[in-house]
Amino acid sequence: MKKHLLFIIIFSFLATNIFAQSVTIDPKNTATNIIDAKSTSQGITVPKMTNAQKIVIANKVEGMMIYDTDAKQFSYWTGTTWVNFGNSVSAGAGWSQTGDDIINSNTGNVGIGSGTVSPIPQTKLSVLTFPNNYGIEHTDGNVSLKTRITASNFAAPAAASFGTTTNHDLIIHSNVGVSGASLTLSTNGNIGMKNPFPANKLHIGPATSPAFSGNDIAIGNASGGGMSFYQSGAQTTGNSIWYSNSNFSLMPAGNGTGKVGIGTLTPNAALQVNGGLSMPIKKVTSDYTVQDNDYTIVVEPSQIVTTIYLPSYLTNIGRIININTPYDSERRVEVRDFTGTILYATLQFKTYYLSDDSVLYSSIYTKVTLQCGGPSLYDYDEFGNANQGWIRIAGNYRTL
Repeated sequence: MKKHLLFIIIFSFLATNIFAQSVTIDPKNTATNIIDAKSTSQGITVPKMTNAQKIVIANKVEGMMIYDTDAKQFSYWTGTTWVNFGNSVSAGAGWSQTGDDIINSNTGNVGIGSGTVSPIPQTKLSVLTFPNNYGIEHTDGNVSLKTRITASNFAAPAAASFGTTTNHDLIIHSNVGVSGASLTLSTNGNIGMKNPFPANKLHIGPATSPAFSGNDIAIGNASGGGMSFYQSGAQTTGNSIWYSNSNFSLMPAGNGTGKVGIGTLTPNAALQVNGGLSMPIKKVTSDYTVQDNDYTIVVEPSQIVTTIYLPSYLTNIGRIININTPYDSERRVEVRDFTGTILYATLQFKTYYLSDDSVLYSSIYTKVTLQCGGPSLYDYDEFGNANQGWIRIAGNYRTL
């Protein structure tokens, strides 16, 4: 018995001297530490293995630690997953704090949500989420901008999106401030291009007062050359309305030499209408000045002489105007140009005499069609009088 006790004492003494340079059991620290390793020239090495090897370790316990040779980081088991921590072996790499800033200066990629169930991140910043979840958020506590991955369903395919998740517009701009927003997506679904407050489904350009609102498409505002488009009702049965506060021109291919077809895909004239054509009819009972939207004017005179004033032949070249009046031997209609000159097409009695001054016959125009030929075009009545600008291309008259 004494021999065995002596052997144990000697072995313990030898073992202590052998390992004294590597491990010291410090009686002063045993209250808080199991092992207190002290050295100024040596360190501690934990098991080293690849990411794949650590994943298949059997009987893992919470707190187990290894060194991941793929990630170049220490890794510990939380009880449910492996977590890497610490800096990589490269000097200055990994996360570091400078004042209030945290910086990652590694030359590789950073993955959030990446781990044992996903590949190593392939971009500088990769965020892994399950479908139908948000990834990145930018917020001030009131306005929130987020990214999202949406899984496919019966109504739509899988998609990636970003936008506000609060009741605020989304503004996209390039090289400009918010006040010069290039594209605005409003909370009611309207889209504005160079317009931060779109009041139409698509509004292009500024929306200064007076502004369009409630249209499908609007360009500019309700003054200064703006225009809008409105699709009323269902697409198959509703009416489509183009509105402009100024002149509206169609310029087909070839700088205007092309053709426009209504109801046809193969127009053979500058304008070909395959179907009926409806023109406005204006009824007047007293003196009247022809307006821009007039075509046919029906005169039912309430006075002895009713005067119809034509617009200027300087700005209406090619325009056609119809003037109709019922036969009335007691009343007449005079047609004058914009200078006040009576034209030969005056709807009044025309009496023709023989050489002996006896009446051959009298007639009265009940309908006349005039076309504007411009200032260089003259027409002559049956008495040789020259009329400038407006020419008679058709007319009905009644012989008395």
